[in-house]
Amino acid sequence: MAVLLALNNEMTIGMIFAFTAYSVEFSRRSTIVINLIYKIQLLKIQSSRLAEIVHATDESGLGSYFDLNENYNLSARGIYHQYDKLAPLVLVNINIDISENETVLLTGDSGSGKSTFINIMLGITEPVAGSLFIGGVNIKKTGKHAIREITSSVLQGDSLFPGTIYENITF
Repeated sequence: MAVLLALNNEMTIGMIFAFTAYSVEFSRRSTIVINLIYKIQLLKIQSSRLAEIVHATDESGLGSYFDLNENYNLSARGIYHQYDKLAPLVLVNINIDISENETVLLTGDSGSGKSTFINIMLGITEPVAGSLFIGGVNIKKTGKHAIREITSSVLQGDSLFPGTIYENITF
């Protein structure tokens, strides 16, 4: 297009170079602004998560509830969950018993509630309704720290530091 304008004497070569230079600079600076907006959005999410940690209840003085030499089943009864009061239920009447050392596979479509269910079973997320039991004892009696005593997990997308899990634990 610019070549045609130059051939028709409607635009000089100098004008084409100036236009190109300004266009490149405009694009570069626009990209910087867009990246800053993206980083600000990430910062909002990260500050929200940091606030959750800062305002979390201290569980260090709660002591051990279970004898860790014993075997305990982890059970869920009547678990319901929704992300907010206006959203549809993601989990509806989930019941499961997991024996110690049992391997469980959760499958489902993206957004079907698999990660939410795992977070509930680990005591990270509260269900809207239902109860969790360890060895037949409701965790409302023991506290969430009891789940953390007998479970461990590495969740999808968890990252405190950049890089892979391997890189983070072998530095």
